[in-house]
Amino acid sequence: MFAYCINNPVMYVDFGGTDISSATKQEGKNFVEFLNEFVNQVSNAYTTFVSMCDGALRTVSDYAISGIQSAERPANIGKGTFAKNRVNAIDDVKLFKNTGSKILNKLAYIGVLIDAGVSTVENVTNNASYEKIVWDITVDVALTGFNIWASAKIGGAVGLFIGGPIGSVFGAATGIGASVVMYWGTDYIQIDGLSLRKRLKGAIS
Repeated sequence: MFAYCINNPVMYVDFGGTDISSATKQEGKNFVEFLNEFVNQVSNAYTTFVSMCDGALRTVSDYAISGIQSAERPANIGKGTFAKNRVNAIDDVKLFKNTGSKILNKLAYIGVLIDAGVSTVENVTNNASYEKIVWDITVDVALTGFNIWASAKIGGAVGLFIGGPIGSVFGAATGIGASVVMYWGTDYIQIDGLSLRKRLKGAIS
């Protein structure tokens, strides 16, 4: 009797008598879209957090170097030995700073994978074309990747211009601010109900 709806008239309907479709299919699509928006928010928060960690690492390292440079030589250590130990200590801090910063910069790009992955799941759920899936991934990689790259460059330039531990603080703050501003420009501000990211993705539907 209920063969037209796979013996489940509560969950399935077939208004035209030619096709079986889930009554919860639209709800599933809505959930995926909501999940996409939520994960995008998490992705941006994650990227900002990594930038903050990078800024903190640079600031602490610069203060450590400053402290080493201003340290007074103990009376029981010769000038040559003290100078050599100072150089070695500064080199160790710089190595720690540069290595940690490179690792954090690589981790920041996980945000790109998150955005592209969630977008792909949404497109597959909506039975989007191959071209649409590839185009959306391209948009996510371009926008999120540029955000990470540009904010790091801007923060680094400000930090280098000011110099020292204070420069690291201002550089980190500037980089984070630039990241937030670019996120607002691509994902938050909407014109006619569409953000820049969605408008670009809509180029292929």
